[in-house]
Amino acid sequence: AEQRPEDAQLQFQAGLFLAALQPDQALDYLSRASRLDSRLARPTDRLTQAILHAQRQTIPAEPGSQPAEVSPAYLFLSSGRALAALDEWLLATHAFKHATDIQPDYAEAWAYLGEARTHTAADEQDMLLGLADIQHALKIDPASYKARLMLGDILRAQNKPAEAQAAIEALIKAEPNNATGY
Repeated sequence: AEQRPEDAQLQFQAGLFLAALQPDQALDYLSRASRLDSRLARPTDRLTQAILHAQRQTIPAEPGSQPAEVSPAYLFLSSGRALAALDEWLLATHAFKHATDIQPDYAEAWAYLGEARTHTAADEQDMLLGLADIQHALKIDPASYKARLMLGDILRAQNKPAEAQAAIEALIKAEPNNATGY
């Protein structure tokens, strides 16, 4: 991408790749891609906005410590969600995995990792791995709306209608007024 700065698709692909691995480094490539090809404006804007929004979210500083800092796990989660919205599930999987590596108790990151793994599953074993990630998210945070919703979706996709219905009914019972989904 650095050797061919006028290739919009190459700049875009580099931006996508970096969004999964080093979100802070993706912005220049995404901006360049958008300037070079207006058809890339919508996807680059979506990903850029997700990264910029995450960069503004900070971890509060404790008294007597360094100033507030950006949450690296949230940065990867936000970037991964934007990649998933662009149907870049494999790259999203990498971003979510980084989030869980950085912050192993981050239930939302585990839930999204599970969902991403089910979207990229090559076989039943991969699907089970995704399901295990979502179940891990629920162990961390049993009240996680997103994890519960994803669990219902995955069980439905695995043709387990009774289990999916039970999961969704439990979700509705726990949060009857929440219809926002993801």
